[in-house]
Amino acid sequence: MGFYEYYPLGPHFCAGAGCGGITVNSYQSTNGRLNAANEAVAFKFWPTTTSPITHVAFWCNITGTMTGITYKARIETNSSDAPSGTVLGAETAGIAAPAADGWVAETALGTATGNLTLNTPYWLVIADGGGTAPDTSNYTYFEYNNTPMYFGGRARHHNGTNWTTTTAGSGDGIFYVKHQSGAYGGITTSSGAGATKSAAASIYGTTRMGLRGQFPQAQKVSTFSVKLDKAATPADLEFSLYSGDTLVETVTRDDVEIIANTWNSVIFTETTIPANTYFYVLMHQASDGGDGSNLYQVYASTFVAATDTLWRLVYGTSTTPSSLTVSTTEWCEGVVGGSSITGAGGGAVPAAGFNPGFN
Repeated sequence: MGFYEYYPLGPHFCAGAGCGGITVNSYQSTNGRLNAANEAVAFKFWPTTTSPITHVAFWCNITGTMTGITYKARIETNSSDAPSGTVLGAETAGIAAPAADGWVAETALGTATGNLTLNTPYWLVIADGGGTAPDTSNYTYFEYNNTPMYFGGRARHHNGTNWTTTTAGSGDGIFYVKHQSGAYGGITTSSGAGATKSAAASIYGTTRMGLRGQFPQAQKVSTFSVKLDKAATPADLEFSLYSGDTLVETVTRDDVEIIANTWNSVIFTETTIPANTYFYVLMHQASDGGDGSNLYQVYASTFVAATDTLWRLVYGTSTTPSSLTVSTTEWCEGVVGGSSITGAGGGAVPAAGFNPGFN
C-alpha cells in the first residue's frame, strides 16, 4: 500500500502527498481583510504545473461602498512562510472592487510569472490598488477555506509595514490562477455562505446522486465521506462505487445511522480504479424507497464552471452512471480516500500536487 491520501471533489492547490480533501468553509478574519490604505493580503499555494501564471481571479466579500476602491494582484516567491517581496512577472493593473460579494473576473498579470518550480510554495498577493482608500466602514474580506481538511495553504495580512504583526492563518484562499498552458489551479467554489443543499435533485425513489471523478494514476478507493441532510424517515441509503459503468461494490447504511446536516462516511473494500478512468460514488434509497417528504439531500458548493470537466456532481434516474446528468454549477461536498499504486499509471501522486479537474 502506498501513502494514504484524500482527494477533493473539485479543483485545488495541494502541497503534495497526504493532502486533505476539501469541504469548503469560507472564513473571514483579519488575515484576509483589506480595510486601510497600503494594506495587502496574501494566500500561499503550491502550483501543480510549471507553466507560467498569466491570470488570477479571486472571491470578494464586500462591506460598505466600494466606489473608487481598487486592488492590484501579483505572485511573489516565499520567504520564511511569508511573501518575499520578489514579484514574478509583473502585477495586474488596478482592479475595480466589486459593488457586492462575488468573483473578480480573470485578470491578466502585467507580465506572466515565468516558469514555476514544483514542490515550491508561492503567494498570491492582493494589495490596495492606490485608488480611494478602504477604511473600517468600506472594506473587503478575501476569504479562505479554514476547515480541518485543507491543502497546506496560509493566509497573511500586511498592515502597511510588515507581514508578521498579524498572526498567519491556516487555510486555502478562495481564488484561482490560469496558466499559460491553459490549465487552471485553485479553489473555485463561489464560497459566500459555503455549501448549501444541492438545488439539482434529492435522493428518493429512482433518483440517485453522487460524484464523478478521475485520477491521473491507478488509485485504490476505500472510503467516501459526504455531507448530507435527511428529511423525515427515508429508507436505508445505498452507496455504490462504480469503475466506469461497472458496479464494484454497494455499501448500505441504515437510515438511523445517517445523521442530518453533517458528514457521513462509508468504507469500501479497497478497489483499484484505473488511471484516467471515470469512477462514480452514487447514493440511492434502498428498494427505490422514500418520496418527496422522506428523502436525503446532498450538500454542494457552486463553482466557476469553465475550470473543471472531470470532477462533478451527478444525478438522475438512470442505473448507468455515464448516462446521469453532470452538473455544470455544483461540486459535491465530499471526500474520497484511498492509497496510490506505486509504479502504476505513472506512479504515485507527485509531490508537486494533484489537481483533479483543471484541464
